[in-house]
Amino acid sequence: MSTGYLIIEGKGLKMTSRQNKRDYNITMIGGFAAISTTDLFKKSHIKTKFYFIENDDEKEKQGFNQITDHIFMNVGKGCIIELFDENTDRLLQRYKLQRVQSFPEIEIILKDTDDFKSNSTGEVVAYKYSNIILSPNTNKIELRVANKDTLKVKYQLINLKTKEKMYCGFLPTKEVFHVDSNIEYELRCNYVAQPESTMVKYINIRPQWYQSVIFYTLAFIVLSGIIFYIATLEFRNKINKSEAKQRKLEEAAIRLQSMLNPHFTFNALSTIQGLVNTERIDEANKYLEEFSILLRRSLSKSRDVFNRLDQELEMMRIYLNIESLRFEFKWEIIVLPTDLYTTEIEIPTLLLQPLIENAIKHGVSSLRQNGKIRIICLKEKNDMIILIEDNGVWNDKVPFTGYGLAITRERIETINKMQKNQQILLSLEVTNGTQITLTFKNWINND
Repeated sequence: MSTGYLIIEGKGLKMTSRQNKRDYNITMIGGFAAISTTDLFKKSHIKTKFYFIENDDEKEKQGFNQITDHIFMNVGKGCIIELFDENTDRLLQRYKLQRVQSFPEIEIILKDTDDFKSNSTGEVVAYKYSNIILSPNTNKIELRVANKDTLKVKYQLINLKTKEKMYCGFLPTKEVFHVDSNIEYELRCNYVAQPESTMVKYINIRPQWYQSVIFYTLAFIVLSGIIFYIATLEFRNKINKSEAKQRKLEEAAIRLQSMLNPHFTFNALSTIQGLVNTERIDEANKYLEEFSILLRRSLSKSRDVFNRLDQELEMMRIYLNIESLRFEFKWEIIVLPTDLYTTEIEIPTLLLQPLIENAIKHGVSSLRQNGKIRIICLKEKNDMIILIEDNGVWNDKVPFTGYGLAITRERIETINKMQKNQQILLSLEVTNGTQITLTFKNWINND
C-alpha cells in the first residue's frame, strides 16, 4: 500500500478510513509489517515520530527521524507514524496501523441432500453458521473461503467421537471430505498469517433412523427379551432333563429296593416253615407276629427312596429280633455319639437289611448262641459311619456274589448318581470276624 511518502507491506492490509489527505487508518491481519519510503519522502525535508499503541494509549517508543523497517505487532496492538516538515513542523501525514483479530469466513459446500438443493445454474448452497446440523444422508462436504478471500487458511477436521484428526490442510482446495451419519465433527480454521485466532464450527450429521437412541433402546429391550426367553427356555429344558434324570434314578432305586422285599419275604417264610416243621409253634407264632409288623413297615416305605435313620434302625431291631429267634445269636444296636440325631438323618430305605442278612447267614448262623452281631452308628466330622460287625467266619470265598449284596451295591451306585455332593461307600474287612463299613460322605450338616 503506497501513500505518497511511505510504502507499507503486510498480510491482509486494508484501508479502513481516510479523513483527509493527511490521516490514514490501516488494519492488517499478519503480525509483520515492512515499511519503506518513496522518492518523494527522500526528496523532502521530513522528520518522523513513531509510537506503539498499548491499551489504547499512545506511548512514544521511537524518537524523531527514525522509521523502523520491520515491525511486529500482537493481535489487538498497533503503532502510529507521523511525518512532519522539518522546517515548519507542519504535520504532513499521520498513519495509524493496527493488527486486528480476524477469522476466516468458511462456507460448507454440500451436494444434493435433503437440506440443500442445487439451483438452476448448478451452483451449490453454502452453509456459513457456527453450529451446523445436516441430514443423515450427507456423506460429502467441501470447504470454501467466502468473499473471494485470497489469504491462505489452515483447516483441521476432527471426528469428536474418536478424537481423530480426519483432514488437515490449507484453503483454497478442491478436496472433498467424506463424513458419516451420527458423527459430530469439529472444524478449526485460522489464517496462516494469524495462527493466534482460530474459528471453530461444529458439524453434526444427524443419525439414521436405525442409529437413534430410541432405536437402540428398543433394540436393546427386544434383544434382552429374546436372550432372556432363550435363557429361560434353556434353563427350563435343563431343569426338565435334570428332573427326568432324577425321576429315572429314583425309579431305578425303588425298583431295586422292591426286588429286596420278595427276597426278604421268601427267607422269612422259609424260617417260619422251619420252625413249624420242628414243632416250635410258639416261636413260629412270635416270629410271624414280628414278621407281620416288619412287613407292614417295609411296605409302607416301599415307594420312598429314603427313610429316617431312627425308623430304619427300628425296622432292623425287629428284623434282628426275628432272626435271633431262629439262630439264637446275640445282637445290639449302638448309636454314638449323642449329637448324632437319628430323627434328622435319612438313609436309603432297607439299605442295611441285606447286609445284616448276609452277616447272619454267612457269619453267625453256625455259631448259634456264641454268635454276636453289632450295629454301630457314629459321626466323623461331616460323615456318618455305620458298622455291621459279626464274630463269625464267612464260608464264601467271594462274599459279594450274593443276590442281596449285589442289589445293594447297584442301589448304592444309583443313589450316588442322584446326589453328587453326598456319596455312600461300602467296604468289607475280614479279621477275627467280619466288618462291613458304610460311609455316608457329607451326610451331616454341622451348621
